[in-house]
Amino acid sequence: MESSKLTFTDLKKLLAKKIESGAGPSASSVPNLHSALKSFLEERGVAEDAPVGSILRASYYKNWQVHLQALRAEGRSADYARNRRTLLAIWRRLVIEHDQYCAVALEQATPFQRAVLDIFDNGLTVKGVAKGAGISDSTLRRWCAGNMPNQRSVQSVSRLERYLGLVPGQLTDLLPAHIVREPQVLPTPIRYRERVRELQQRPYAVTQPTPRLRTEWAEFLQYKVAELDCEDSEGEALKRSVRGRWSTSTTSGSAPRPSNWAQWYRGRYVATAGVAWNNCAQFFGWLMLPVEEGGVGLPAEAAQTLGHLVDRQYLRDFIDWKRQRADGVAHGGLVSFIRFVSSLVNPTTGYLTQRWKTFSKDLDASQEVWRARCKRTFDTLAKLRVELLDEAGLSRQPTEPIKHILLLPNPLDAIADMVIRMQSARPLTGGIREAVWARDILLIKLITSNPLRDKNLRTLTYSPDNTGHLRRDADGSWFIHVSRRELKNQNGAAKDRDYQMPVHKEVWPDIERYLRQYRPVLAGANTSTKALFLTERRGAAFTEDALLGRLHLLTRRYLHGCPGVGAHAFRYIVATSILKASPNDWVAASWALHDREETVRRHYAHLAKNDAVQWMGKAMDGPFSRM
Repeated sequence: MESSKLTFTDLKKLLAKKIESGAGPSASSVPNLHSALKSFLEERGVAEDAPVGSILRASYYKNWQVHLQALRAEGRSADYARNRRTLLAIWRRLVIEHDQYCAVALEQATPFQRAVLDIFDNGLTVKGVAKGAGISDSTLRRWCAGNMPNQRSVQSVSRLERYLGLVPGQLTDLLPAHIVREPQVLPTPIRYRERVRELQQRPYAVTQPTPRLRTEWAEFLQYKVAELDCEDSEGEALKRSVRGRWSTSTTSGSAPRPSNWAQWYRGRYVATAGVAWNNCAQFFGWLMLPVEEGGVGLPAEAAQTLGHLVDRQYLRDFIDWKRQRADGVAHGGLVSFIRFVSSLVNPTTGYLTQRWKTFSKDLDASQEVWRARCKRTFDTLAKLRVELLDEAGLSRQPTEPIKHILLLPNPLDAIADMVIRMQSARPLTGGIREAVWARDILLIKLITSNPLRDKNLRTLTYSPDNTGHLRRDADGSWFIHVSRRELKNQNGAAKDRDYQMPVHKEVWPDIERYLRQYRPVLAGANTSTKALFLTERRGAAFTEDALLGRLHLLTRRYLHGCPGVGAHAFRYIVATSILKASPNDWVAASWALHDREETVRRHYAHLAKNDAVQWMGKAMDGPFSRM
């Protein structure tokens, strides 16, 4: 709705929608808000179906002063007047937010820009006003051009108010809420994040692997990625379980570097190897920890070998130590570690079991002794895994940072509000800053329309010849095509189908504007790059850490009450919105997430509606109404 057509009746509807989305005042305050607005309009002689006009805009402070005199004439107390002003300020803020949204959508001057331009209607000059107010004339010119002040320059807006003799707040009220004050964060701290920050101060995982360990890992990786059963260094065939092969990819979104060396094999990225190596690096690091810190105290050369993963006592002690660090929780990371080691010591297909000639040298054990030891470790881990699964819990709740959003009737309303806040913060100076702003808005809209995992999001490509992941159909619509070989769950839901899903039509204009106007700015001279989302470094695509950091920054700054989340949070929000709007529509949710229906059922079982109860209710409603 255009700002000029907004009526007070429309304003009430906007308030109801804002409260429903969880971003407005409490529902209990609605009667008082309606009463305050009604009294204000009656005193001003304005009907509720009348346009808001300047009553809550440019003339608000003048109208408030007249209304305040009327309250005093009625004998109202000062506390009553302050309460009335607080309630009316909420209505005024709602009008301003609506005006800002319309200005961005229609590419018109924002309320703040119009108010600044009005200053010079009486012949005042920019240079004179800036000098008198004690602010930079270049700053004032940027405001006139539509640039929004940042949090550091809010004080300059207040100085401008004082110099011009305006009522305090007459200009600062026109700024978006996130600029005037710091973004709101969750009142309850997240224990998991606090604990991780504490533990990061005492790192212990291996970061400098010995040449021996690097060689062992490279041979193990060769065994895991080989298309057929491979041979060991002495030419003996090594068996592998049916689903024991790790997939590789050439599109990782990051380049080989010292910190991720264990995930690369002959120029190909092995995603699963990252999880396995992290477990091993922690285990070897624990072996090297001093005894007084809970470790074993082995020197690096003695500690860093895959052969130690056959030692039952080491494994038990490490798992107990890890559990203590997780506040006693038997979390999924421990179960994952046990599964991995169990696969290595499997009596038939275990890698360590079959490589006895290499790893039994330190013990001078025969093949029979070595295999028997692997079998005992395998049996011990099986029992330990059952025990942990009985007590299994989560050391972190992945939905905790967004639980207040998931409780909304439609969680996607919070994302819509987030995008509106981002749009209102548009830098109008052009160049890199504006290109980054446009990229960020498309990033949030696209991940909401197509909730991809972070790897696929950062490796999305575009090419004018329609050979990239983001493609345009003949009818002008946009869709995303990702080969199943590039997906994490290529052995699961993606086994039978590629990801080929349309982009929501509301995102099409953002895609076209970004590709036409802003992506060339970010690409710079590197016109050969096919990456869709580029960083401020000309032509560079997002790395895993960079994308996570950017999403954390944007959600912390613009998503109401959120301390910052990554790409996976959007999958929760989208799936929850679908299942709330269409209960038990597991097919739609699984297609949106490109996952198996049974997987979605398991993760979102709390949203299931009992069909039997609904049918029973329909059958019994009639008879019970007569009882």
